[in-house]
Amino acid sequence: MKVLGSGSIVPTRQRFCSSIYLRGASQELLLDIGPGTIQKMVRYGLDPHSISGVLISHYHVDHVAELLPLIKMWAYDRDGRPARSQRGLVIIGPKGLRELVRSLIDGSRYFGYLDSTMNYKKYTSLVEVSGDEAIELGDVRVKAVGVRHYDGVAYRLTFPGRSLAYSGDTVVDEGMIKLAEGVDVLIHECSFPSGSSVGLHTDDEGLSLVVERVRPKLLVVTHLYPAWEGREVSLASKILERHRCRVVIASDGLTIRF
Repeated sequence: MKVLGSGSIVPTRQRFCSSIYLRGASQELLLDIGPGTIQKMVRYGLDPHSISGVLISHYHVDHVAELLPLIKMWAYDRDGRPARSQRGLVIIGPKGLRELVRSLIDGSRYFGYLDSTMNYKKYTSLVEVSGDEAIELGDVRVKAVGVRHYDGVAYRLTFPGRSLAYSGDTVVDEGMIKLAEGVDVLIHECSFPSGSSVGLHTDDEGLSLVVERVRPKLLVVTHLYPAWEGREVSLASKILERHRCRVVIASDGLTIRF
């Protein structure tokens, strides 16, 4: 796992918008694709062309802003020439994904060339998830459940021998807890300290309750607003009061092996 973006729309020296890179035995995936994702991949020695799928939690700009750049990049090879053939790019998201992409491209006088010239539909598959079915991406099994954050979803990914859950943005959510129970790795947001939350987000008190019930072996805390700068140790300590596990407070560029 490589943390590409662990912060919010408000940048700090350590963190900016959301994206997590995952590499399994046969699949390379992105969890969300916020601003700066593609260039960060290159900076950290990762190949954006190797991605086989993108899983989007919801359609706020700090989680999805680089989707169109990725779709355009897919039409080129690694040397910047028009690709003679493209691997398929699978994009998974909650209801509204097709409407979002087609309104940005098909219905736009500015971005319509991604269809008319680059024929993005030829190499891009848009998959909407409702929580009722599992999706197979090679040897990775993906399940989703709706959460309380602007029609967003959380994901559970099962790799051979490993399982992982990703909250996206959400308040403490019963469906997400049930989806994640018993996973090896829980990636969960913790936007603000207790008592200062803004919007539909989880604070440290709420995250402690989630972790106590999910009981992961590894917790990766992400989506941290600037209010957490310099307070990361206290955040980890708060969580460990409820459940003893490995706790990583994410920052951009961090590599985590599990």
